[in-house]
Amino acid sequence: MKQSWIFAGGVAFLVLLLVGPFFLSLIPPPPPIRPVLPRPWSELTAVEREKWMRWRIQKNAADPLSDWKTPIQVDGLVIDEKNKPLPDVKVDWITTNMKGNGRGSTSSGPDGRFFINTTGKGIELHPAKEGYRWAEGSGNFEFANFSDSNYYNHDKDHPAVFNLRKIPAPEPVYIRRGQSRNIVLGDKISINPVTGQLGVGALPEGMWIQFLPGPQNGPDREQCYLVFGTGPGGGVLLASNSADACAPDSGYQNPLDSRLMIDAHGHRQVACFVFFKDEKGKYGSNYMEAFIEADTLILSYSLWYNPKGGKSLSALPDSEFQINK
Repeated sequence: MKQSWIFAGGVAFLVLLLVGPFFLSLIPPPPPIRPVLPRPWSELTAVEREKWMRWRIQKNAADPLSDWKTPIQVDGLVIDEKNKPLPDVKVDWITTNMKGNGRGSTSSGPDGRFFINTTGKGIELHPAKEGYRWAEGSGNFEFANFSDSNYYNHDKDHPAVFNLRKIPAPEPVYIRRGQSRNIVLGDKISINPVTGQLGVGALPEGMWIQFLPGPQNGPDREQCYLVFGTGPGGGVLLASNSADACAPDSGYQNPLDSRLMIDAHGHRQVACFVFFKDEKGKYGSNYMEAFIEADTLILSYSLWYNPKGGKSLSALPDSEFQINK
């Protein structure tokens, strides 16, 4: 009887030895250890990229949903227009995770710092404080796809910086609305914000717009484009938020080649919003729409201009300087 038990045990051991590795192979391996990204993806060597690609393939093989379970850690710093830490800024965030969208909020401390610790594929941040506007700093961070341009490599010693600027009080502002002009190809048209008149060439006040033909050959040969500028010492800045009522401190170019293309035969319409700083050092903004008809440019614009030299382009109600034409 004893010998039969020994025999059965030996057979069981041999079976386990033979089929055990097969069953063990069915158990997903734990995700490999995440390597450290030494530099931005665009700066990595081919060998380093291969290392990261191999790691991600192994990770997703171990758990196809691992991207949405990625640990998210963001160290942030909020500063004001003087580059000083800004406390009590509410930072709302939303992530894409296994449950759909995760939401939360935190606030910056006395040193302007905040920290977020959650999970998901990526995160979107929105810092806000009453009396301030968000001026600079990306709010989108990717954590799973390291080749993404928004990939964030967490480093508490180098926090993500968010710049909030204090919104200046409304001031007397010239406002010119709804004026338009047929502009012939090659013309340089100036807009005088004080008088509201359109002229030719550059003026000390306001900005100019030029309508130029595209190259004679190549894919853009049937296109025309817009160039903006001011008098000497000024410049123009192409903006993305037409609701912004405060001129930026820097970034102006003179002239500014917008490369906003208009199809000379397709009647395509383009629109843009710019800030400008004129020859006298005064600030303004201009929202423009343009399209081509019969080889001439039809231009419509709404212009705001601060004659006192301040950066605020938010008009005082019933101001003597507020003009609507």
